[in-house]
Amino acid sequence: MKMKRLIGGLLAAALLCNTASALPQFKPDMLHASAADGRLYNQWDEQWKNVVFTKYSKGGNSLYTSACGMFSFCNAIYALNSRKVDVVEFSTWAVEIGALRPGAGGTYRDILYKHVEEKWGEEFGFTIAAQGLGTVRDQMFIDHLKNGGVAVLYVPGHFIAVTGYDELYQTYQVIESAVSGTRGLQPVSWVNADKLTSGGTNGTWYVLLSNTKAPDHAEAAIPRTLYGVGEEIDLTVDSNTRNQYRVRFYDDQEQEIADLGLDQTARSSTQHFICSLSYAGDYSCVFDGSNPNGTVKSEPVKFRIYDQKPSGASAKLLTDYCETGKPSRFRVAGSPAAGYTLNIADADGKTVLEQYVPDMLDGETLKSSETEWTPEFPGEYTYTATLANFFGDVTTKAVPFTVYGDVEVRFDANGGTLDAAEPVAVPYAGRYGTLPVPVRDNHRFDGWFTAAEGGEPVTAETVMDKSLPHTLYAHWTKVLETGDINGDHKVNVMDAQIAVIDYVTQMSGQETTLDAAELKAADVNGDGKLSVDDAQNILIYYVRNSVASDAVTWEELFAEQAAAGTATTPTVTTTTMPVTTTTVTTAVTTSTAKATTSTTKATTSATKATTSTTKATTSTTKAATSATKATTSTTKATTSTTKATALTTKAATAETTVSAASAVTTTAPVTTTAAAS
Repeated sequence: MKMKRLIGGLLAAALLCNTASALPQFKPDMLHASAADGRLYNQWDEQWKNVVFTKYSKGGNSLYTSACGMFSFCNAIYALNSRKVDVVEFSTWAVEIGALRPGAGGTYRDILYKHVEEKWGEEFGFTIAAQGLGTVRDQMFIDHLKNGGVAVLYVPGHFIAVTGYDELYQTYQVIESAVSGTRGLQPVSWVNADKLTSGGTNGTWYVLLSNTKAPDHAEAAIPRTLYGVGEEIDLTVDSNTRNQYRVRFYDDQEQEIADLGLDQTARSSTQHFICSLSYAGDYSCVFDGSNPNGTVKSEPVKFRIYDQKPSGASAKLLTDYCETGKPSRFRVAGSPAAGYTLNIADADGKTVLEQYVPDMLDGETLKSSETEWTPEFPGEYTYTATLANFFGDVTTKAVPFTVYGDVEVRFDANGGTLDAAEPVAVPYAGRYGTLPVPVRDNHRFDGWFTAAEGGEPVTAETVMDKSLPHTLYAHWTKVLETGDINGDHKVNVMDAQIAVIDYVTQMSGQETTLDAAELKAADVNGDGKLSVDDAQNILIYYVRNSVASDAVTWEELFAEQAAAGTATTPTVTTTTMPVTTTTVTTAVTTSTAKATTSTTKATTSATKATTSTTKATTSTTKAATSATKATTSTTKATTSTTKATALTTKAATAETTVSAASAVTTTAPVTTTAAAS
């Protein structure tokens, strides 16, 4: 169908009826011509600044500045018979004959309209009916418009196209190629004679153009082919004529039931007629377009009129196995229906498809219709179909179905490392299967979960019920070896120092600075709390294993102490805690006495111990300050000192052999332990 050409107004219609059984009811207030493109050319388009002519002037010489006469003519011909004149080609010709002088007077109308029909009339199907001085009030001007002609009107310093006349309202349709506030016109306007005979739009000269060719096409169309009784039908007819239109209606026996003859000229080449029919049945309509040069008929347009709401509505999924990326087919049935809407919702009730299917089966009442949907994500869904017509709608019962497909699963080690970190594809409703195992220093892997913190656990046997790509997160528990408080995989003086400082911190009434894993590693004697005894045992363990090379396990160490009656857990009850280097030195000396079998190795290791012990001295000084605040008892602490002295006595026999190791303990007493004894 051709593009809508011009804005129309109200049309009076005469209905010539052969029968009244199903007579179309036309509503006069809704019977109108259509809005159209408005105009073919707009002089203010930027492109026209680049179309320049210098034959008469070097300034103000473009189509943009000096060619309203050209644009008004081209727009008038387009309104007359839908033929497009190339404005650049037309203007170039006008410059050559002196009818267009950009920058030196613009359009010379007497020259232009003397030669324009001879040059362009045959090609574009028009003739010059008249030209000369006059106004839009002239009866000749009005009759020309009523008979399907158009005009170009000269107003002060400007040309406009006048393309229609509404006899009912006595208004003129004006096409303005160069909208200006001084003239007060829109691209397409309906204005009265007063507007066109005063001010900046006071027309004093016009040229009348008539069509010389018969229309070469006629078309009729309606948006749907199924309507209810009394429902408005928007009938569109189109032709390249601007004269009389006629629309005839026929029943299913091809008997004419109505003849809509327009006894006035149509004001645009495209028209809309709003009508309705009073009885159910099958109908058709034919459109005749004509001008004085001939008539053309459209093909019949068929449609059906019904009188009840839909019944027998049903919807069915035809695809046995629905997969992502593949079309799933649905069949909808019921009648009568002007169309239906297929609705698909996900497991949360959110609509993922709302597809309207209008007027099935070429206007036949809906019996059965099929449509497709290609799912993007797997999951659980439901489908319904709503059949509708002018009298109401019916919705089918929601039916669940499953869409299968792979879901992308990613893995987040959540602080650890994972060799196979690439996403994997897990089938929806299937099991996750083998999952990768991440690693993390000083941590135990507790499995995969649906959230970085909390969430649901996921194992190889878990059924995957998520339809969207998602991430699994590793969960961890921190685990440290006994005595290795700082997690460096060694038990040494530094660990004992940490134990003492935190012990004193707690004794002073402050919160521990260690986390649960560190506290567990510091509690070497397993009594459930951090004490001086733990710090001493860490030092003993260090000296036995690293300084004296007298390898011993924690179990063996505590077994020896139990056999010797030295395993104690000091309990402090007074508010004063004496801090001396003698206590720690005694403990170290006692352990050193057992190093008699490896003097050479002990000497080397002792040198390393000296460095660590020296660092510990500084921390001991700080610990001593905190110790004065402790609400503890020296009574039981003294007991520990006495036991440590007993160890010193046993070590005395070994001091001659391991003088180097003894020198270490004497020179660099580990005062960290002393601060807690």
